[in-house]
Amino acid sequence: MNYKILLIALIISGYFACEDLEHTNPVDPDFVLEAPTNLSVTVINDQSVRLNWDDNCKQEEGFIVECKVEDSAYAEIADLSANTETYTDTDLTYGKNYTYRVKAFADRSESDYSNELQTTVKIPTPTNLTSTIIDEQSVQLTWEDICTFEIGYKVERKEEGGSFSEIAQLDKNITSYTDEGLIYGQRYTYRIKAYTENNESNYSNYASLNSAIVMDIDGNIYQTVKIGDQWWTAENLKVTHYRNGDAIPNITGDTEWNNLTSGAYCNYDNNDNNAGTYGSLYNWFAVDDSRHIAPEGWHVPTDEEWKELEIYLGMSQSDADSIGCRGTNEGGKLKETGTTHWNSPNTGATNESGFSALPSGYRYYKGTYYHMGQYDIFWSSTEDSSNNAWVRELRYDNSGVDRGNCDKCCGFSVRCVKD
Repeated sequence: MNYKILLIALIISGYFACEDLEHTNPVDPDFVLEAPTNLSVTVINDQSVRLNWDDNCKQEEGFIVECKVEDSAYAEIADLSANTETYTDTDLTYGKNYTYRVKAFADRSESDYSNELQTTVKIPTPTNLTSTIIDEQSVQLTWEDICTFEIGYKVERKEEGGSFSEIAQLDKNITSYTDEGLIYGQRYTYRIKAYTENNESNYSNYASLNSAIVMDIDGNIYQTVKIGDQWWTAENLKVTHYRNGDAIPNITGDTEWNNLTSGAYCNYDNNDNNAGTYGSLYNWFAVDDSRHIAPEGWHVPTDEEWKELEIYLGMSQSDADSIGCRGTNEGGKLKETGTTHWNSPNTGATNESGFSALPSGYRYYKGTYYHMGQYDIFWSSTEDSSNNAWVRELRYDNSGVDRGNCDKCCGFSVRCVKD
């Protein structure tokens, strides 16, 4: 055998084999496409959504978007070019649930899927509907607009015992509406919804109110409540002017308060912030003043009108005519429940009458303040003597109603009754 020729043949064969290896580009077994992340879905109208994601790969040739409708299997809906990070899916069915995922791809590789996201194609429901009384015949509704594509809003109202009916259609981006011409004493409930050309959102939360309110000369608005045949204010008076506009003097000094023989008011501990919750305190001379502290059409109740209230709540006539703590649970029916304002134990409080009495405390005739959180004492407009007038007292530790007569210089709460 010619070994020289064989050696030359082997060298030539090896050369071409090496040359073939140099020009071969096999797949790198360690090559991995990075999956897209942070997939998000935004409803852009009632038939379309927009997908967004982060492209974490530099070698992809594109992206595949897959979707499943309700409980169906995933299906490819789009094949997108490299470096794409958004896609809009259109012509969707209103109210159906759609779930999306995305993956990157190259010639012979695919990434893992992104996170999955489900969305329902619908109009976002307006939220936080509230109602605020403006005056005896008007209410303002406000809500949050969380939709970006509505055509407008529909406002619906129902009266107690009735059904909802549409009262207004509003333009897009509106977040308030004033309803006027309400009937005194009627309870109204409102709801709203957004709408587009083809669809409507779900209804907002309900907002209810009783239009039986009264406004004093200062513009303070008081909720009212019907108890038996009487209409009562459901909040303590906090007016600072008589009905004709004359100011009621605000007396803070103890000695000056003690020597008064004319109308005056104060706020517990001379802190005006207390009036917002508990109302103001008045001496009886302000109650009896011919200029009137009660709003137009209302008056401070007489001793007999207090008795009418108590008897309606269950007190006997003989108890109503007596003095001291009378009855059983009539006081509990008048007191706000819980211990947010009343001291514990707030015995027997149910507030089933809606009177919502709060423990405003009182001012002694010598000027000292006592017992906020424990007592609420109300004037009547009825005198007992030249120095005293009839009052009603509710206590934190009793469910009855105390009837007594007190010095006209004391500072007590005032509730009003409709004429």
